[in-house]
Amino acid sequence: MTKPKKSLPLVTKTMLPEVLPDPRRAAGSMSAPRHRTMAHMQKLLATAAAMSVASGAVGTVAVAAAGAAAAGCGKSTKVPDATGGGTTTTPENNGNTSGYAVVDPMPPPAHCAGVAKTVAASAKFVKGDPAGAFLMVRFPTPKGRDDYKYLEKAVSVSYGGSVLKTDVKPDAITVTVKPDAGVESVTVTVKGHCDAGPSNIMARVTWTGPGPIKEGTPATISLDDMYDY
Repeated sequence: MTKPKKSLPLVTKTMLPEVLPDPRRAAGSMSAPRHRTMAHMQKLLATAAAMSVASGAVGTVAVAAAGAAAAGCGKSTKVPDATGGGTTTTPENNGNTSGYAVVDPMPPPAHCAGVAKTVAASAKFVKGDPAGAFLMVRFPTPKGRDDYKYLEKAVSVSYGGSVLKTDVKPDAITVTVKPDAGVESVTVTVKGHCDAGPSNIMARVTWTGPGPIKEGTPATISLDDMYDY
C-alpha cells in the first residue's frame, strides 16, 4: 500500500518597503561640486569687496569679482601684458560662462593733431637696382604750422621696406626706400615736434603689383598723425 505524500506548508512571500532618501536633505546639501565652487567664489567676492573699500576701488573690484563668481569654473588664459611688465589673465568664454577681460587701451591722440593735413607729401619711384625701382617719399614743412619741426634723420619704415637714404633740408625731408619683394605698400614714419609735444607723421604709400617695380610706376600716398611713445 502506497503512503500518501506529505504536502508542504504554503508560504506567502512579502516585499519589504523601499526606503528613498529624504528629498529635503538633497535639496539643502552643499556637497555637489558646483555648489562648493559657488560657495568658494562667494567668499572670494566678500573678501575682494572688503579689500576694495580700503583701496577706494569698490566698483571695479566688485564688478570683476561678481563676473568671476558668475563664471563658476570657467578657464582662464595668461597672455603677455601690453606694458611688458608681466602677464594678464583673461577668462575664456566657452558659451555658458560670463566674465570680464582686460584689453589694450586706445592709443592717446597725437600731440600735434591735424598737422598731417598741412603736409603736401609726395611719393614716386626712381631708378633703383636690378631687383626693382626705389621709392622716394618727400615730406615738405607743414603749411601754417610754424611750431612744428621735423627731427633730423628721425625716419623709419615700419612695413614694406628699408631706408636707404635720408636727405634733410630746411624746407623738406626726403626718404629713399627700397621696397621688399612682393609688397604693394610701404609705411614710412617721420618724427617731429610742436609746441604741444612730440608727434609723428605716418605716410602709407600704395601701388599696383606685385612684381618688379619699374621707374615711374604710379604711387598713392596718404598721411596720418601719430602719437610719439
